[in-house]
Parts: sequence; C-alpha cells; structure tokens
Amino acid sequence: MKTFYIILIFLNLIFAGFKPYTITGIVTEIVNGNSFKIVINNVEIVVKLYGIYAPEKFQFYGIDSKSELQNWILDKTVTVDVSGKDQYGRLVGTVYCDYANINWIMVSTGSAWWYKAYAPNDTVLKRLQFEAKEAKRGLWQFPNPIAPWNFKN
Repeated sequence: MKTFYIILIFLNLIFAGFKPYTITGIVTEIVNGNSFKIVINNVEIVVKLYGIYAPEKFQFYGIDSKSELQNWILDKTVTVDVSGKDQYGRLVGTVYCDYANINWIMVSTGSAWWYKAYAPNDTVLKRLQFEAKEAKRGLWQFPNPIAPWNFKN
C-alpha cells in the first residue's frame, strides 16, 4: 500500500506540477559527492543535494568528496526536504542526518562548491564556501581547483 502512495506522489509531480514535500529513508549508495540513493518502502530513489556541486568522479578531489558524503550518511536514516527535480529526474533537496544539514557540511568542509547557478540567493552556502576557501579546507587547500561545471565542458 505504501508503494502505491509513492507512485501517486510521482504521478502528482509529473501531471500536477511540483509541490515541495519531505521524505525519510535509509541511504543505500553514494553516487558521488552530491547525490545518493535512498530506499523508501522498498523503492530506490536518487537524490541530489540542493545548491551544491561536488567534483566529478574522475575529477581531482572527486573520490575525497564522495568519501566525505559517505562518512556522513551511508547506511543511515536521512530526511530530505525535497525542493524540486533536476533534468535527470533526480529529486533535489536539503538533506538532514542526525539534525545536521548535510548540504552545508559538504560546502563547509570544502568537499563541494556552492552551486550559484542553481542557488543564487543562498547566502548561507555562499558564506560557508567563503569560509572554507579562506581556511583552505578540502579542495580549497590546493591552488586553483576546477569547478565541476567547468570540468565537464
């Protein structure tokens, strides 16, 4: 019966337009430093963290970024405040684990960039990136890290 409700939620997203909501489930896989898979009632869903962009898998610091996210959420119960869907159909949202905002942690540890193009008014992520850069944390300890949106092109 619960699977039926999840299907209804997705149909509502497709046909009635997006309405924000919250989901909770166990993280089963880390895809990269800004996305993971979550299982809710035996249904696997891919989630992308809102407002951040981590280095790509084969990009410098990509493995480190993925490991940071894994250390925080793999095999744990997380809550996602879903704010939308991306062009690949992934849910996009702010992720919480043990009351910690994981999106903020990824930027503050220097494991991801603030994704200004998709979160231009997020002053918290902007400040956290500035602080990580100033403190030379994570990818900021190296000269001239290449943003993933430039690496892909």
